[in-house]
Amino acid sequence: MTSVGEAPAAGLRRYPLALVLYSVAIVAYLLLRFRGHYVEQDTAEMTQLIQAVVAYGSAIPSAAVHPLYPFGFGFQAVNLYLMRLSGAGIQTLQAWVWPFLVVGLALIAFLTFREVTGDDRAAALGGFLLFMQPDFLFTALRGSHEKMTYCMLLVAVLLLFRSYRYRHRLLVFAAYVALFYLIMFGVVCTNSAFGSSLIIALSVSFFGGTLVSRLLGREAGAGDRGVIRLAYVSFSSFLLLMCELLYFYAPSLGILAQLPSAIDRVVAFAFNFDVGGNPYASVPLGWPNAGVYFLLTSFTWLILATSVISWCARTVRFFRGDWPTAPDHVRLCWLLYAGLALQVGVGIAVDFAGVLGANLQLRLFPVFMFLAIPTGSSAIVHLLDRAAGRPFLRQGLRVGVALTTVVFTAFSVLKATNEPLLSNKWTFYSTAEAQAMDWLAVGVPPGGVWSDVDERLREADLFRSPPTEAAGLRYPTLLPPEQPDVVMLSRLTRERMARLNMPLPDLPDMNELYDNGDVQIYRKLPQTPLQR
Repeated sequence: MTSVGEAPAAGLRRYPLALVLYSVAIVAYLLLRFRGHYVEQDTAEMTQLIQAVVAYGSAIPSAAVHPLYPFGFGFQAVNLYLMRLSGAGIQTLQAWVWPFLVVGLALIAFLTFREVTGDDRAAALGGFLLFMQPDFLFTALRGSHEKMTYCMLLVAVLLLFRSYRYRHRLLVFAAYVALFYLIMFGVVCTNSAFGSSLIIALSVSFFGGTLVSRLLGREAGAGDRGVIRLAYVSFSSFLLLMCELLYFYAPSLGILAQLPSAIDRVVAFAFNFDVGGNPYASVPLGWPNAGVYFLLTSFTWLILATSVISWCARTVRFFRGDWPTAPDHVRLCWLLYAGLALQVGVGIAVDFAGVLGANLQLRLFPVFMFLAIPTGSSAIVHLLDRAAGRPFLRQGLRVGVALTTVVFTAFSVLKATNEPLLSNKWTFYSTAEAQAMDWLAVGVPPGGVWSDVDERLREADLFRSPPTEAAGLRYPTLLPPEQPDVVMLSRLTRERMARLNMPLPDLPDMNELYDNGDVQIYRKLPQTPLQR
């Protein structure tokens, strides 16, 4: 295995270049396929939040500002700076600029995985595998804070592992520790929930490592000082989180007010199993059938199974006597994997209890993959090394890994972008629909407009509108009413309704007000002379 310090210079140039080209291809697909009109709920709402901050003039608004983000201000602050620096609008940044942060994310992932695994080949493979995980790619591509938060989380993990590697060189160690806490402060200021997740994982890792040492009958000596340090890291990070909650961003305190209710609901679920519905039941409904959904997400289950097997094998070796002599980065990876996996399990329980929007597992799972993927990629590289003496087998494995990368990358991109050729959940809008919405804003009095069976055009309206109380309300999420007052039918809506085998609204008693060739707008005929 090639160590970090001995990695060939040619490999260090080749692997990042391959990851850059790989990530650029993914971003190019998104931009060329949807031409900047890719919008979903979090992108639309975050755009509204940023516009409210811009109108207020400060990244830390007062409680009177609406809408207000309750988890942090970092992403809004960066956008406010970029808008003033470049003169670009937030829609331009969201649709055309921010997706390219994925390229930087690929490079940061490579550097982080090198520290976690100690092998540049496993790190490069892990960089590819990360983007083959559709839940991660979905959140990294959309216009929310996650892509920036993910970068900082990966850098935090990088600095933590790096500090362990240099803990015997005081000045270098102190520099990495200071940078780690600076990045952790950025994480909690951008999203306190993600920051809390890493802090909890660090705390669980400390208690887990201490328990393992005690089970093995060993007192905390020089070999376990790295485990003890996790207590200091988690406590210091917790202090940073409390500073953000209590002093830097007062709206975050609302999260603490929700904790008693959240705990009560989780406890009620644990003892009564009264979930009131399955929060994941609708996940496969956005696809023609469950088989398509599970095919597109099959890589997730494969890499998860690989990482679990590798983690369990490492556990067996630890309990057979390898724990005291294992390098710090190996033990730290093993402990953080367990801490983040435990959080995902708790997140599933919280989702079934109906707490925090019933999507906590979706938020936590990509972060868990930051440790699961290098764990799995190390196992794959180990298999390739074991096949080194069998050229035919080794070549077959290499070809298999290459083909698997191509196939599962395609699956991941199709799933992450809700590719309309496969998905029933469309997250884009057309230029003609945008023109029709602009005409509606001035040509038809305020009121509800039926336009689709879900929030597709409501989110487009939120994305394109200034932050007002009425933004998005013209396009309610509902099935076609028997007699809607105003109907906007586009070619996309007609095609989607036909695919879903759903009827269009009745139009005989409606008057056509607008037609741009691709979109038509209808309004109910007046019933009295006084009606307009």
